[in-house]
Amino acid sequence: PRLHVGLSLGGTILAFGSRPGHYTVRPHLPYFAKVLQKSQCDVTVFSPFTEAQQDSQLRKFRSFFPHHHRVISRSDDLSDYTGIMVAVCESAGCDPRRILMIDSSITSKFWCHQTLLMEKYTPQKRLRGDQRAIAAAIAEQKQIATSTDDMALVAVADMILELTNAQTSSVSDYLKVEPLIEKVRVPGYGEAYFLPNENCD
Repeated sequence: PRLHVGLSLGGTILAFGSRPGHYTVRPHLPYFAKVLQKSQCDVTVFSPFTEAQQDSQLRKFRSFFPHHHRVISRSDDLSDYTGIMVAVCESAGCDPRRILMIDSSITSKFWCHQTLLMEKYTPQKRLRGDQRAIAAAIAEQKQIATSTDDMALVAVADMILELTNAQTSSVSDYLKVEPLIEKVRVPGYGEAYFLPNENCD
């Protein structure tokens, strides 16, 4: 059965800078997009931009993510994102249990039992200052990068490949047993399925 993926961009795929509209794209997004295409996933992107901003603001994202997708903009002011995904799924004659939501923050807009929570993407900052301070910071960042390089999208892409070929049709059943995913109890939300960056090496 076809997998339907709901992808929240803000914080999950895009990290915003200090200037309005400027963002950095999470590493390995082209590979992630290629896997979605290979797996023939139906993709719905939940954008942090208004409908009027979409064409200009998502141009950079789409250069990394050519896979066909529908966009739900911030200006749509919809709170039931799961309802949107279910409607899309049912219109295609697919099982709603094949919906996978990907986000970096806990929200009631998505079903918790079919949501994969990623760590919020925070790219390394550009360095400014005197030469010795910069050299020390670069050395530190290189050490950090070797152990915590952001491979989260590669790990999620591999999970999507497994889900595509899995015997079980339920995304929830898969998330419960995937060893890279940690289960966290969140008051008022339920059990959250969390993927720490450190589990993605």
